Amino acid sequence: MSDPVPLLLLLSCFCSCSCPVPVPVLLLLSSHPQLAAMAELPSENYKGRFYLKKVKEEQTRLLELAAITEKDADTLAMSRCVHKDIDGLLRSASGKARLLATQKMKQFEGLCNVHLNPMPDEKFPVTLDDLQGFWDMVSMQVEQVDDMFANIKKLKSNGWK
Repeated sequence: MSDPVPLLLLLSCFCSCSCPVPVPVLLLLSSHPQLAAMAELPSENYKGRFYLKKVKEEQTRLLELAAITEKDADTLAMSRCVHKDIDGLLRSASGKARLLATQKMKQFEGLCNVHLNPMPDEKFPVTLDDLQGFWDMVSMQVEQVDDMFANIKKLKSNGWK
């Protein structure tokens, strides 16, 4: 008899609260090698689609933050009651977020699509390791931009001081 193979399944919660959170269920598969082989989740395509979904969510979020910040900068510029350094911070954060969302993340989106739809004669296919490495790099830049927006939020709550 082979060792049991753990399988983690995510099932929807069927309790009366009807929460959307998946419930992890751990099953042990020992006597069914075919099921155990099929249980190698998540698949490469699943992971590739995960990254594609994640990048689209981050693009949307960053572009929304940039739009809000630009609106604040325009409002402050019209009132002429804010220091130029604060205006520069707002414009810088907005610009960095837009560049990240429209260039780096667009590049990453392309890599995800190449990974999900590989060409048969591709010399250097995009691997999950490639996607993970690129995402790690992009995530660091996202954190930096998020820090800028957090500082802006503090300034705004303190009356731009």
